[in-house]
Parts: sequence; C-alpha cells; structure tokens
Amino acid sequence: MSTKRILIIDDEETNLEVLGGMVETLGHETLFAQSGWEGLNLLDHNIDLVLLDIVMPGIDGFEVLQRIRQNEQYKALPVMMVTCMSSREDRLTAIELGANDFIIKPVDKTELCVRMNSLLKIKEARDELHNHQLRLEKIIEARTAALRESEERYALAVRGANDGLWDWDLKRELIYFSPRWKEMLGYKEHEISYEKDEWFRRIHPDDAPAMQRALEQHVMGQSPHFESEHRLMHKDGFYRWMLCRGLAVRDAQNNATRIAGSLSDIHARKQAEEQLRYDAFHDSLTGLSNRALFMNRLERAMQRASTSESVYAVLFLDLDRFKNVNDGIGHVAGDQLLVAVARRLEGCLTSLDTVARFGGDEFAILLDGIEE
Repeated sequence: MSTKRILIIDDEETNLEVLGGMVETLGHETLFAQSGWEGLNLLDHNIDLVLLDIVMPGIDGFEVLQRIRQNEQYKALPVMMVTCMSSREDRLTAIELGANDFIIKPVDKTELCVRMNSLLKIKEARDELHNHQLRLEKIIEARTAALRESEERYALAVRGANDGLWDWDLKRELIYFSPRWKEMLGYKEHEISYEKDEWFRRIHPDDAPAMQRALEQHVMGQSPHFESEHRLMHKDGFYRWMLCRGLAVRDAQNNATRIAGSLSDIHARKQAEEQLRYDAFHDSLTGLSNRALFMNRLERAMQRASTSESVYAVLFLDLDRFKNVNDGIGHVAGDQLLVAVARRLEGCLTSLDTVARFGGDEFAILLDGIEE
C-alpha cells in the first residue's frame, strides 16, 4: 500500500505523539490537530483517514464527526474513533453519526494496523470505482449516440481497461459479451453465447430482484444510469461479487434501444467490507465475540426470557495470576495462553452459547436455551 496521509485529532499532546509514532512506523504521513476546529480546517489537505478522539474541549469528537459527514466532499472519508469511552451508547452514537470504526485506548499497534489497513483499502477501492464511473459515464455519453456499433465497441474496449464489456440490443434481445467479460467468470470465448440468459441465470438468487429493478428503472428512464452490485456464478462453482454499470441509448421518442456498459470485479472490496464488519464485533487476538456482540446477544436473550419461559445464564471469568505470565515469560506467551483458553471455552459450549473476551484476561459466557 502506498503512503497515505493520516489526520490525528486529539487535545492531549501525549496521545498525538503515541498515535503519530505508531502511524509513522507503518509508513504513513501524519498531520496533527489539538482541537476539533483545527482538525476540520486540515481536511482539505488530501486526507486519507482521520483518527478522532471523542472527549475534547470546545467541540467534541461527535460534533466533529457530524460536521465532516455534513460536507458532501468528505462523506466517504474514513473516520476511526480513538477513545477511552467504550460504552454501547457511545459506539452506537458514533456509528449513527457515520464513524467507520472504533478503537479503545490504550491503542494496540497491531490492532490499529489491521483496522487502518481495512479502512484504507476500502477507501482505495471506492476512489477507484468513483473515478472509473466518471470515466465510463463520459465515454458512454460522448460516444454511443454518434458512433456505429463497431466503433462504439472499439471505443469502449480501448477505454474499458481491465473490465468486461457488454452491449445489449434490446430489440433483438441479444447481448454482446467481450472476451474479458467471459474471462472474468472463467470462460473461454466460445463457451458463452449472445443470449441474455447467459448473464441472468448466473446471478445469485438473493441479488436478482434488486438487479432487475435497477435495470427496469433505467430502461424506463427513471434513473440517469444503470448500476448494480451482484454476485455472478464463476465457472469454478463459486459466486464472485461484480459491479455492473451501463447507460441506455435512446431513440427520438426517448425509448431505450440499447444498453452498453462494463463489468468490474469487486470481490476483494466486498471481502474487505465483510472483514471490517467482522472485526467490529470480534476480538482481534482470540477471534471470540467482543463486548459489543456479547451485549447484543445478551439483550436478545433477555427479551426472549421476558416473553417466554426460556432461561439463560451469564458467567464472568478471569485468569488468576495472568499478570505473572506476562511479566515472567512475556506477552507473546500471554497471548498464546489467552488463545488456548479461548479454544477450550469454545469446546465446552453449544452452538446456542456465546463466549466473549471483554479485554485483558476477562471472559464472559452466555448460556442460552437452558432446559434444566
């Protein structure tokens, strides 16, 4: 990953130095702000990621986050809240205001690195997709209305980079698929015909309705362009996430006669987003549920118990003399012990139960669906 520019907003100079040191060791450039207003004024310095404290004099982190999201230019700018406030309400407030992630002080460098990399990769993918969309719209709008069919395909192929291209003749119900389009799904040129079913029958059943609606809306002139994220069946039998974009060519009566566009592989981006969602609710060391996920499941168990005869139990555990392990053998051994304990606890539970790491050597267990 290339060097990124990270803005750190925190009123404590010590925190700025510690976080700045961590970020710089990861090979990134840092900008510092000791107040919310100073941080907002630095946003126009091509910032790639904001590390934002919550408790600050003047305007706090929540208001800074709200002002960032109110600016159209920074709606997609990744913001990670870095704070000692770890309550469920604080997390929900941050998420509702548009925070992308949340990390608790004192900050663990490895955890910070993983979370930053996830956010920066997603931003890179979004920036690339946005730039590609702008290029594609300019290409299609400038060329398709004036050029013959062969010239249109040539222009799209020249500009289409590594994406697959498609050109749908709505009157004849035939679709031209470029060699790259077929290759993205693992097929050779002769293995896919011009029938539209070659595309639609490969769409994941869960994605087909939304894709069909988006297509119909554009054909009817209800949207400026066609865009759909959906999974397509690869020749290897697995689904891959694709981004499909297109623009209709219309006749004098504004009826769509053709739609031409591109197919982009966004599988890596989707996996990164899924990993980010996983990281938000799981402990990075043990892979167990974290406090947020545990409290969510406990709340649901309490709701079930209030309306039925279901019974649940909560257990809190910690490791005696765990500090002696860290001090005497080292933190690596301590981490290995925590992982081993996590695996043993998981092995003692059913699929209905939840074991979570609350931090340090503290664990919590939710026993759900108790019959006796």
